[in-house]
Amino acid sequence: MMDQPEQARRHFELAERVLAARVADKPEAGNVVAAHAVALAGVGRADEAKAAIRRSFELYPVNKDRWIATWRVYDQAVIEMMSGSSAAAVATLSGLMDRQTDVISPAILASSPVFAPLRGRGDFQALLAEHH
Repeated sequence: MMDQPEQARRHFELAERVLAARVADKPEAGNVVAAHAVALAGVGRADEAKAAIRRSFELYPVNKDRWIATWRVYDQAVIEMMSGSSAAAVATLSGLMDRQTDVISPAILASSPVFAPLRGRGDFQALLAEHH
């Protein structure tokens, strides 16, 4: 959908509404809060998205489940990127790459359309080179 921004926006708007209702029903559900955070970033509500992803970490602390925590860090990087904080996104991805995980790899970073907005950045290219 990267090449179809209007369609992507409509999908994010729908997702945001659905997930907002789910968060209202279960505000303690960290995974739902994290998904809502991504949807908020997708509709341009960056501050709310960043607050929601922080809340998801509070609801499901990193030391509780490393696998889930890894996905929350991934979500954080996506939210930072979508919110225009590209340097922060690259820094977050760098920290994620230092973990033993199947969530992210140099190949995923280099090929996934999710990270296409970062590919022209020197720091992103350096991250790929460092971990290849």
